[in-house]
Amino acid sequence: MNKNTLNSVGKAILFIIIYIASKIGASTIGNALVPLLNIASDAHYVQISLFTELLPVAVILLFSKYVLKIKFEDLWLKRTGGRKYILGYIVGTILFCSYMAVALTTKNLAFKGRGELSIINTLLFLPAFAIQSFEEELLSRGLLQRVIKDKFGIVPSIILPSAIFRDYIY
Repeated sequence: MNKNTLNSVGKAILFIIIYIASKIGASTIGNALVPLLNIASDAHYVQISLFTELLPVAVILLFSKYVLKIKFEDLWLKRTGGRKYILGYIVGTILFCSYMAVALTTKNLAFKGRGELSIINTLLFLPAFAIQSFEEELLSRGLLQRVIKDKFGIVPSIILPSAIFRDYIY
């Protein structure tokens, strides 16, 4: 193995260790917040767990920028003043709600009552799932695809992340 290959393998191993540590750290923070905030609701626990995914997002961004020397723009994060991100969030919310409406209409999803979810709690799930989804996309399509594309070309950068994450479940 040449020096560049060893360096790349070392960075990959370092990233995996730091990323796993950030996921464990996020879970630990979430678990620590539950008693501090006097959370008894499963919905609030899930929301806190999803919001703590901001830690792995920060790790991916910082590792990309300072270790891999990848610009945010190269991770497909464009500086647009936020308008396009807000529009994307709104479109995503509409698509999610459309999916839910179709699933309810076709009886692929059953509404069993509101339970412990108020409208505010339901609305809190939208940004919480947006954070979790952003983390997953940033990891798989941002960082992983970029690194594979730079090392092996465009075709492997499309096939490998799809193969790796096809059964990826949180």
